[in-house]
This record gives sequence, C-alpha cells and structure tokens, in this order.
Amino acid sequence: MEVLFGVSHKDYVNVHSQQEYKNEGIDGSNVTFVDNRRVLDMFLAKPVGLLALLDEESHFPKATDQTLTGTYTLSCGRFN
Repeated sequence: MEVLFGVSHKDYVNVHSQQEYKNEGIDGSNVTFVDNRRVLDMFLAKPVGLLALLDEESHFPKATDQTLTGTYTLSCGRFN
C-alpha cells in the first residue's frame, strides 16, 4: 500500500470522507470502508496485472481473444 508522509492513501481518503460527512451534516459514524487493494492489484500490478497483460498481448500480431484469456487464466492464480 502506498504510504505518503506516514499516512496511507486509504486512511487519508477515509479521514477526508469523514470530514465531508461532518461538513454536510451527515452521520458517517457507521460508514465502513472495505480495503480493495487486492482487486486494484489484480488490474494494476506490473508485470502481471490484467491491464499490463493486455498491453503486452496487444504487441503480438497473432494475439487473439483466446490467447488473451489464456494469459489471464494463467496469471489469475497469483492473486488468490
């Protein structure tokens, strides 16, 4: 997880979201935030994230939908 100045991005966003709720007069005390880092990593991780694999596969002239889904299938086990 990215940490900047000792504060994680998730904590930074949560604090500011809570402040926005307070400014708007909304009771945000029951709001919970789910950490979706694993989902983001599945898409964004390099070199094995889905977007990186799509980019790599697009450089092969004979790539097809089937070769891309095969590549995805092989790499998905890395995120379990």
